[in-house]
Amino acid sequence: MLATGCWTDDVAHGYLAVEFEDGEVLTRPIVIPPAEEGEYRLYYALESRGKVCVLRGQIPQEGLFFYPRCDSLKGTGMLSCNNGHSLNLQWRMTSCEGGRGRSVEYSGATFHFGFSASEKGALAELEKARLETRAIAHTKQSENRAQPAQ
Repeated sequence: MLATGCWTDDVAHGYLAVEFEDGEVLTRPIVIPPAEEGEYRLYYALESRGKVCVLRGQIPQEGLFFYPRCDSLKGTGMLSCNNGHSLNLQWRMTSCEGGRGRSVEYSGATFHFGFSASEKGALAELEKARLETRAIAHTKQSENRAQPAQ
């Protein structure tokens, strides 16, 4: 899910920036450990105002090292919280150093995230994820208005 930052001994270092549905933004350094069974398994605990959530995902190892274009990599993940709330996530790389993602559910709760080699880059990707969600919502509203009443 996150192929960011610098690689040393098969370990990637970078930053993750997330925005919870209540608008709280959190940034943190991340480490992506070596692959197990051909996949990088990602597991990041995130705390927001007393709520603890876990962001999970994976990316096939061969995708990172043999994929011709990093910006073509994409996948899914999950955000699970201790209050019973879960969201399905989608993400995509925008370069070999970072990318962004968001919750798939476009109505109700939303969750956005960005990742990059630097904190500034992760925050910039987070902002682009927010803008994409707004554009999707605007398009859906326009489509709904164009539908004839039944």
